[in-house]
Amino acid sequence: MRGRPAMRIDARSRPERRGAALLLVLIALAVGLLLVATWLDGRRESVPIARRVAAAAVARQAAAGGVDLALATIDAEDDWRAALDEGRFDAAFPLGSAVCGLQIRDADTGERPREETVTLRVTCTAEVDDVRASIERTIDVDRSAPAVDLGFGETAIMVERELRILDEAALLPWTARPGAAEGPLVVGSLDGRADAVMIGGGAVTLDTEVVVVDDRMVPGSSAGRRHLPDPLPGIVAPSVPTPDRDDAITSRMPIDLTAATESDVLAAGVRIPADAILVFDGDRVIRSTDDLELADGASVTVTRGTLVLDAADDLVVRAATISVADGASLVLRAGGRLRLHDAIVVPDAVAPADAAGERVPTEVGGNAIVATLAAGGDAITVEGRSAVVMTIVAPGGVVEVRDDAVLHGRILAADVELGDRAVVYALPDDGRVIGLTTPLGPHRDDEGALVEELTADDRGTASGLLAAAERIGMPIVLLGAVVEPDPESVTRRGEEIREKIRRTLEERRRRRGGPRWAWAHRERDD
Repeated sequence: MRGRPAMRIDARSRPERRGAALLLVLIALAVGLLLVATWLDGRRESVPIARRVAAAAVARQAAAGGVDLALATIDAEDDWRAALDEGRFDAAFPLGSAVCGLQIRDADTGERPREETVTLRVTCTAEVDDVRASIERTIDVDRSAPAVDLGFGETAIMVERELRILDEAALLPWTARPGAAEGPLVVGSLDGRADAVMIGGGAVTLDTEVVVVDDRMVPGSSAGRRHLPDPLPGIVAPSVPTPDRDDAITSRMPIDLTAATESDVLAAGVRIPADAILVFDGDRVIRSTDDLELADGASVTVTRGTLVLDAADDLVVRAATISVADGASLVLRAGGRLRLHDAIVVPDAVAPADAAGERVPTEVGGNAIVATLAAGGDAITVEGRSAVVMTIVAPGGVVEVRDDAVLHGRILAADVELGDRAVVYALPDDGRVIGLTTPLGPHRDDEGALVEELTADDRGTASGLLAAAERIGMPIVLLGAVVEPDPESVTRRGEEIREKIRRTLEERRRRRGGPRWAWAHRERDD
């Protein structure tokens, strides 16, 4: 028999196959161990992350609850300002598992609330396991000591006859708080004609309310109109100091004023020459019995007190700069025409470029600078590239704002015209004062008519202001001047005053169509 051939075996092939299998097993074990280690490491890290996410959520909820608690406390307090001064909002407090702290500031200035504060910014910061979250809200509050303003302080523009906004001119709110609730800009005519307020097709106005006197209608308001049953008193100019003749520098000839004086000036003409730099510290009256001019490049600074530039005829500020320090004031008065051409007239807190660039903050008040006409004065003109922050008062006169001029403030005059590309930024009615165009309030009797002392011809004098304050038992303001009533008159009419103020504020809130609180949310995680 033929036997099968013997099988040949290569002894070298088996060790190679065994080595490859071992390598694959080792790789699989390494990958498995790596996956297990990664999973264990991720599990170890995910627990703290989850805890931080949970802590952040709890902190946000606690911060929101803390703000709500603060708002409810302020609303419940008879005198929240006193509670704030006593430090009752300063201490940290627990809310659930969080520790909360409050910060309450004036929303306009960012500082601690003051007597005139009308909007609060409430910030609550909550901390949970070293994770913090903050929530802010703004709240409108009533002024602690409301005052009646005899200078139509709640109006943007008030005229005796006609208001015309023509060409591409604009009347806009002066506000630096986007999204904040504000009242409308109030304009009106004392002759009671609705058509006395004319707005051209190319002009720009936002949220404007027109005062209309109509004895056939019940006091109140409608969309775009504020109806009053009785005529309003006329516009009055502020009282202006006169030179101290005993100590004044007098001249029967025109003079050039190249430096600030230590005494008042009374001359037949006054000129502040080009590039002159004058710094006034303290009360001073510069009176010209003819014209008064600030020439190109002249610079005047008022560091303290009141500076009065008073011309019997024309007063011209041409390409000059006037700066007024905080707490100081300026009065420009002309018996003929008052002309501001390429002029910069601003508080020193405002850079000239900011005024021209329309970036003036609301906390910079316009009452510190007043431009006014004397009895029989003709007109006030703001033109060219002027940038001014002021209140313009021209009883019986005409006010024109034209060219590329920018005015931050208010205008009271017989006739007003905004033309060309001029812009007027006016502070809206925000509850700081109770004005004469308000249909309700302590300034009106039980029949709704203005009390006699507020319509008297002498109401703009010191004695007239005092008589009005005593009559209604409330502070009276007129272009920044404040007169306080005698404490006995306040006590005598206290309850009546409080009730009328309450009704006035409720009427304002009803007109604005919103609740007492209008808040803007802004959340952030620290």
